Amino acid sequence: MALALLLLKKANLLIMDEPTNHLDYASKQILQQALIKFKGSLVIVSHDVDFLHPIVNKIAEIRRGSFRLFPGTIDYYLLKRGEEMMERDNPAGTAATVKSEDSSNINRKDQKRAEAELRNQKYAATKQINAEIAKLEKRIESLEEKVATLESELALEEVYKDVQLTKKKTAEYNSAKSELDSVLSKWEKLAEKLENILKQFE
Repeated sequence: MALALLLLKKANLLIMDEPTNHLDYASKQILQQALIKFKGSLVIVSHDVDFLHPIVNKIAEIRRGSFRLFPGTIDYYLLKRGEEMMERDNPAGTAATVKSEDSSNINRKDQKRAEAELRNQKYAATKQINAEIAKLEKRIESLEEKVATLESELALEEVYKDVQLTKKKTAEYNSAKSELDSVLSKWEKLAEKLENILKQFE
């Protein structure tokens, strides 16, 4: 609720500390889409790389009292960090004296690149289905509101005493309820499909 209120305010800067904590998958997707559409600036502290992936375009690193800004995506940041670690542990001109433990640094760099590539593949594999799920969730919210409104209207005396109006409202209610059930069914199928895709990246 607090997150929703923040996004509804006419602010040009939002600062968030681990905003996805305690959110379920659907809520996290809704928040992610809302932040993508947010027109102002965002400062987000989060360990949820998948959540941040389509949102951020700058990474701020605060380490041992120093601050550095990396323009670009999280993958770019991880790549640059891996390259810097490699250069620090194996400076130019010392290739002939590489010690056995330096191989671990190379392995770490390769691992980071592999992890970045895996995240890219995961994002590409789920981008379309996440967009479809977000679209369905928006329609579900709209239909649930419509069904609730029609239920309230059907309980009004001026409605149920008017036979023609009752028929009209009942038809609208049945139509909205039927569509809601259909959309919910589609959402469940897509959610299951997404879960199966994500399992391939575990």
